[in-house]
Amino acid sequence: MKRGLSRAIDAALFAGVACGLALYGRRYVPGALDALSRLPAWRMAVCCLLTLSGYILRFSMWHSMARSFGLRASPTSGARAFFVSFLGRYVPGNVGLVLARMRAYGSHPSGVVALATAAEYAALAASALFLVSFEAGVRASAGVQSAVWPLGATILILALLHPFVLRRASGAAWRMFRKSPPSDFPSWGRMASCTAGYALNGVLNGTALFMVIRGMTDLPGSLLPLVISRYYIAGLAGGVAAFAPAGLGIREGVLVASLAGICGAEPALAAALVAAAEEPVLQAWFESVLKPRIVPAEEEVVRAWEANRAMLIVPEKRRFEAVAAVGTEQVAALASMLSSGADPAGHVGLLSPVTALLEPGDSSLTRLLARTDLPEEVAGVAFSLEPGEAAECTLQGGSILWLRLVEVAPAREAGLEETRRRLTEMLEQSAMDSVLGALVESLRVVYPCEVDSEFFYRFVRSPSGGMPAGSAQAGG
Repeated sequence: MKRGLSRAIDAALFAGVACGLALYGRRYVPGALDALSRLPAWRMAVCCLLTLSGYILRFSMWHSMARSFGLRASPTSGARAFFVSFLGRYVPGNVGLVLARMRAYGSHPSGVVALATAAEYAALAASALFLVSFEAGVRASAGVQSAVWPLGATILILALLHPFVLRRASGAAWRMFRKSPPSDFPSWGRMASCTAGYALNGVLNGTALFMVIRGMTDLPGSLLPLVISRYYIAGLAGGVAAFAPAGLGIREGVLVASLAGICGAEPALAAALVAAAEEPVLQAWFESVLKPRIVPAEEEVVRAWEANRAMLIVPEKRRFEAVAAVGTEQVAALASMLSSGADPAGHVGLLSPVTALLEPGDSSLTRLLARTDLPEEVAGVAFSLEPGEAAECTLQGGSILWLRLVEVAPAREAGLEETRRRLTEMLEQSAMDSVLGALVESLRVVYPCEVDSEFFYRFVRSPSGGMPAGSAQAGG
């Protein structure tokens, strides 16, 4: 199908959805707004708190997943990419999500950012299907079969997210473009825990939606699992509706259609309006409230460096000549070169460049690499070499990495500029903890509800947050 015709069909479908929602809204919006205006302030505060905690949890899961793919960014850059990407999804084709993250993780290959984002969406789909299965399981009238197929789909997705499958699938894709495949992948346990975290995020957001509906109609508590699963089903429907930018209108329409039968049209529409307002409100909250409070001043960074300079060490780094043999033909070619005494670094055209490790503009010379920049099985060999020595490392999937040590930069105490990024991240994380703690405490004082501040700390603290007791690597 030609691109112009495809766009015209997408626009027509989206216009049809928008017109349908407009006609529906014209009839029910006044009543929905009137119902929202009668909601107690404390109920809306609890709903906001649940929604905010859900988004913080989801950001924490994404941050954890991104780090396991080797992606690093400061808390502000990572958080801004996460929250802005929600609004960026309204670019047709959901391209805004990946573009916002590519900007945040600009020092990393764009393909790895796209791979991590695809893995996140797969984990989200698995968590949504699990919640649908759970809801069908607790609803006796649904029957056993309605719970089995989404549970089976959840297990299938988790199997596809196993590192054994991810490595081979991504390796095949990277080899098509003659690129060296990614070296860092999350463990299956990490993917399973992120999927569980996304499921908890759905429970928090679905519970917030349930509280909004419960404030407008006498909805029994036994229907909470149903509301949670409908919330996630609507999100999935919006995600697969390629003709609508970020599923705009699709999610809201499915949410209203699935909830109207249990609570009425006006409460369902009011709940959908609240759900639609979540993302821009959270984006505005991050930009205007959170971000200005967590970015440290220059004086704070300098004081932190002076207080901890003895513990901030730039690790030993090494520069190599490196090429990769990907596929049976290149592996055979590399073996032939080594047996004949030829220099693999001089025959990069017959092999594959290790693009992720190279100096910009060079075909075989790497930048200075710390031990943590390399997979453990490669680092052990690479950091045992003497200058001028070479070695081959067999990677998972059968590829071979050839290395020759060119330069060694010894470990030393780090300067301010070299540690600025690490110190800034540490101070930002500490400030984020303080701001969220103050937010929780203010809600505890003003509104008659119990708020567990430890819930926030459990999910917003970085795995490496805080200054270590011993020496710390910096500038890597």
